[in-house]
Amino acid sequence: MVGEKMIELSFERGGKFVAKMLPNKAPRTCEVILKKLPIEETICHTTTAGQELFFKGGLGTGFPVENAVKPKAGDIGYAADQEWQNILVYYGDFICFPKYFNIFARISENLDELMEVGKRVWSKGFEKVYVKEV
Repeated sequence: MVGEKMIELSFERGGKFVAKMLPNKAPRTCEVILKKLPIEETICHTTTAGQELFFKGGLGTGFPVENAVKPKAGDIGYAADQEWQNILVYYGDFICFPKYFNIFARISENLDELMEVGKRVWSKGFEKVYVKEV
């Protein structure tokens, strides 16, 4: 749709995904993310939180709680607390972390490929991720 903001996540070892920003649900988080783009970081797999990848966001703290709902496959969130400050990419529905973070974007296509990227990062380790507005 005209006027919708979209971001693209590209992974070093393959995989490119477009996510729709959710400014009506997480306006402050979307605003800060868009100002920070482009981002190049190292993405990792969580050890105990489930089907989740993360990378340093470097966006700071002090965000309001926005759209902090149970994530599902394709959701992208930001953990704005002092301890984490990470951008989170949920590639599956198995999430076992008891705290929810600001969901600011959603990948809705190629979720099977996103699952393969998640499994690859889990088994092969860190890789670069590139995020830009499209």
